[in-house]
Amino acid sequence: MSIATLLGIITGLAVGLIAYFIARKATKKYRFGNKEDFDEKQKIDQGKAYKVGFLTFMLYSAISGSLDICLENGLPMEGSIISFIGLVIGAFAFASYAVFHDCYISLNEKAIRTKIILLVLGVINLILGLISLYHQDLVENGRLTTRILPLLTGSLLLAIILEILIKERLDKRECLDEES
Repeated sequence: MSIATLLGIITGLAVGLIAYFIARKATKKYRFGNKEDFDEKQKIDQGKAYKVGFLTFMLYSAISGSLDICLENGLPMEGSIISFIGLVIGAFAFASYAVFHDCYISLNEKAIRTKIILLVLGVINLILGLISLYHQDLVENGRLTTRILPLLTGSLLLAIILEILIKERLDKRECLDEES
C-alpha cells in the first residue's frame, strides 16, 4: 500500500468522524431527553436485528468465499472489498429489520436527527465515490479497487434513510386508517 493511499484512508476516516460529530452536535437540539432510552421490546427486537445482520453477513461470506475459490482468477475485486461488501449487506439487513420493527431510533430521540446524520455522511461518501468514478479510479487491471468503498457506504446510508422515510409513511397511513 502506497503512502498516498494510506494518507487517503486516514484523511477519509478523519473527515468522516469530524462530519459525524458535527452532525451529531448540530442535531442535538432535536432530542427530548439527555439519554437515548430503548424500551424492553425495542431491545429484544434489536437483538433479533443483530442476529439477522450477522446471519446475512455469514451467508454472504460463505457464498463469496466459495465463489472466490471456485473461479479460476477469483472474484474481480480486492479481498478487502469482498469483506466490506459483506459488512454493507449485513448492516443493511440489520437496519432494515430494526427500522421496520421500530427499534432503530430510541423513544427519546426524533428521527430527524438520525436522518440528518445519515444524509450528511451519505452525501459526503457519495461525492467521494463519484469523484473516483469521474477519474476512472474504480478499476485497475480489471479488478475493483478500494476507491469503490465510499460509493458503497454512501449508498448504504441513503438506503437506510429511504427505509426510515418509507416506515414513517406506512405508520402515518396506518394511523389514518385507524382513525377512519
